Amino acid sequence: MSDNAVRVAYLFPDILCLNGDRGNINALIKTAEQMQIELLVDRINALDAWINYDAYDIFYVASGELKYIIMTVEAMQKQLSSLNGAIADGKVFLITGTSVALFADKISRTDGAVYDGLKVAPFDCIETEKVYGDDLVYEVAMDERQMRITG
Repeated sequence: MSDNAVRVAYLFPDILCLNGDRGNINALIKTAEQMQIELLVDRINALDAWINYDAYDIFYVASGELKYIIMTVEAMQKQLSSLNGAIADGKVFLITGTSVALFADKISRTDGAVYDGLKVAPFDCIETEKVYGDDLVYEVAMDERQMRITG
């Protein structure tokens, strides 16, 4: 291992594994190989694991079911000042799918329950009964025209 290696913390892959996100981390590894970048990936599986946020350049958080997101929020709150320090230091967080809810102000479930997120960014997440593939809708101005982006 060289001092120039890029270190990745793959956070809670055994818990947050909704959409086979192992493929995303494998793509990151393959891309780094093609670019001749030494990439070291550490899987941090246990929710009670202590995370040395200073030791990593990138944090990968795969999508997971909301019930596991809520458990993960509770665990990550124990190191919230270190997490906020990593964000302030410009560390990279790659977050896919539902795991963005971790960083929300609050998470609202369809049963009416409301949970605190980590409150890292000023947004709320609201669970819906059905997923149509257009749950994320953005209106943006691009090339002097309004566009709707859905995902």
